[in-house]
Amino acid sequence: MSSSTARERRLERLALAASFLVPLALYLRTLARSVTWIDGGELAAVAATLGIAHPPGYPLFTLLGHLFAQIPIGAVYSRIALLSAVATAGASAILFRILWSLIRPADGSAWDHALGLASALGGALLFAVADSPWSQAVVVEVYALHALLVALLLAACIRVATPGARAPLYTAGFWFGMGLAHHLTMVLLAPAIAVALVLAGRDRSRGATFSARALGSALGLALIPLLLYLYLPIRSRLGPAVNWDYPESWFRFVSHATAAQYRPMLSAEGLKFAEMKAFFSGQLPQEATFLFPLLALAGAILLGRARPRLLWLTLPPVGACVVYNALYLIPDIGVYYLPVLLIGALWAGFALASIGRRCARAGAPARFGFLVALLGLVAWPAGQNFERNDLSRNQSAAAYGRDLLRQCEPKAIVFSDDPNHVSQPMLYLQQVERLRPDVLILDLERLESPMLERSLAQWCPDLATACRAEVAATTHYAALAERRLPYDGKAWDHAYDTMMWTLAHQAVALRPTYSLLGAVDRPMFSGLHSSPEGLLARYRTDDAYHPVALPNLELPRLLAGRPPSEQERTLLAQYVRMLDGRVWYEGKHGNPARADSLRALREEVKRGLGVGR
Repeated sequence: MSSSTARERRLERLALAASFLVPLALYLRTLARSVTWIDGGELAAVAATLGIAHPPGYPLFTLLGHLFAQIPIGAVYSRIALLSAVATAGASAILFRILWSLIRPADGSAWDHALGLASALGGALLFAVADSPWSQAVVVEVYALHALLVALLLAACIRVATPGARAPLYTAGFWFGMGLAHHLTMVLLAPAIAVALVLAGRDRSRGATFSARALGSALGLALIPLLLYLYLPIRSRLGPAVNWDYPESWFRFVSHATAAQYRPMLSAEGLKFAEMKAFFSGQLPQEATFLFPLLALAGAILLGRARPRLLWLTLPPVGACVVYNALYLIPDIGVYYLPVLLIGALWAGFALASIGRRCARAGAPARFGFLVALLGLVAWPAGQNFERNDLSRNQSAAAYGRDLLRQCEPKAIVFSDDPNHVSQPMLYLQQVERLRPDVLILDLERLESPMLERSLAQWCPDLATACRAEVAATTHYAALAERRLPYDGKAWDHAYDTMMWTLAHQAVALRPTYSLLGAVDRPMFSGLHSSPEGLLARYRTDDAYHPVALPNLELPRLLAGRPPSEQERTLLAQYVRMLDGRVWYEGKHGNPARADSLRALREEVKRGLGVGR
């Protein structure tokens, strides 16, 4: 091996290491150290305790997350979040490998080689520092692992479609199956496999590589990872502390593993062109500055001219993802574009390589200018997205949870109408950090489940016994609806309203009972008297005055001196509402001095200042 070849190999290894280690360093610096909002708490609790997550169950994520949870450093949440960081950095490294395989010069000068490596690295890092990939790399979520599996599948498909290559089909089949064992939207990448097979079939030099036997092997390796879904019924029978849906019968297993409960949300309102417009004109330019979509478009055009096979391979998955996301409107739909961003970064890297080749031949000033511009192209979005994705000091979800639970008496029941800020984060705080596990959080959305009868018997046997008939009637209709069998809608509505009223009143009779302040006006609490206690409303059968000492409030103190995020502003509004309610309550019962002190406290919270007693 010549010295120049050895030097080139060292540069390739360094660039590959940089494509993984640079993003990983950024993610570790900004990694969440404590539980976050929405699904993060539930998924962390599931991974830590080997439970059952919401549909489709995410068995691959659960098992890998449990392995990361065993790392003896830091909080359990941050250990599991490390899986997201490693996965996103891994996707960046795979993207670099794909780009380098496409743009590596067969011959040329050392500068051709160096600037080609820089272009491939620039494309990979553009994806890594984009807002959505970064946001998922620092929390416990399923989308980072999905991005890694998409990158691995794309790499396999490109190898299969490359003329004269000897890449086996089963690699593409295996990664497709692994993707389906994690996130069902991997099916949107099926067009890439189909195109790869068509292109490979036209390459007669491949011979028997694409025989019926080879296709059968690929299909078999695609099905094998799906056996991971057997984790769901097996683990459910062992009674995990966190179990979304008891997927033990064949019907329950299929419903859970195929996410049947979310199907009505798909195309419920038809194709939303407004969502497409919002992505292309809003989200995409903000991901990694407006230069990212411009480079991606230029790269797609160049790829169509130089490597049309690869454009036809990568374009259909982009279209499938965009159309799917315009049909499936959920609040966090933005992160469903990760495969689009990954392919967009691949196209952008191809455009950078074209520019780099011209600069390599133009002399030293052009080469130096290209490297400086490339550094700025990555540094600009990295600086832009750093602060918004820096969760290393964010303790808001945990602080809010502690503030909420401080006022609860032992073995209390709390009715929650806010899964994103309460029910989901509380799963982690209670099941993993063991913060007030005696308090039962009943999510009002989950009370419509056909499995409520079994769930309630596990969570709260005394309440389940007291409401057995009403719960059984409601779950009967829910089961009919789930199986798409005929049922009387009015009878179901009546049974559900009766059950909810009975649950609330029996809960008050059995245990200290609370709800979030936003649920106070629900009909289920009619006939009961509420009083604001901390961030909750306490229910009793009498309307007597019940003095409470306001606890030290942790969240407003954490936010002192810095502007709150949108999520934190939402929570601060709950503190203001709490104080408003207590002011009214104290005034109603003839305590004007106490009401005045609470008004002053409320103004401090509004200004984001530290809060004491």
